[in-house]
Amino acid sequence: MFDRARRAGEESVGLVAGRLGNPDARKLDPAAAAKLFRGDGDAAPALFWTAVAWGQWSLASGKMKAARKRAARRIRDDCLTLIALDPAFEEGGGYRILGRVHDQAPKVPLLTGWVSRAEALRLLRRAIAAAPRNFVNRHFLAEALARSGARNEAVAIEEGIVADAPGPSHLVEEFAIQEAARKNLAAWRKEN
Repeated sequence: MFDRARRAGEESVGLVAGRLGNPDARKLDPAAAAKLFRGDGDAAPALFWTAVAWGQWSLASGKMKAARKRAARRIRDDCLTLIALDPAFEEGGGYRILGRVHDQAPKVPLLTGWVSRAEALRLLRRAIAAAPRNFVNRHFLAEALARSGARNEAVAIEEGIVADAPGPSHLVEEFAIQEAARKNLAAWRKEN
């Protein structure tokens, strides 16, 4: 399913690029791609959901298989293009996904040597600045902080998520994030 989703995403980005007169847009660097896509209302959703599909495929396929397929680079480039187009799209979605890639992707020389845990924290904080109430932005930052050794801040963020009332526009997702936050808090308490 995720393989089909990422292929459909790639096709959608290609359709937008072709409509704009450059079917080879995937060969452009993110700044040039953003310039090409600027003003097309379908570009940001196509880039965002393609990055999501690649991320889900990567998780389902395994991090090393994803690294060999250069999934992290594809996600990175789509997110950098998306951020250049619309940093607030999907409540800081470009920052959120790119931050998560920096936090989750294995650092493999020649494939993902650019991955940086410090960059993960910076990007996830940018996502929160774009949408402070977004549960996923906050949860991803908490997990990155916990991995980086900032457990107290991570606990405070997860406790805040658990205490907040889910909003009506993302009710199901926010209930799921609250449950993940509860699990993290329980696991972190066991470790202490």
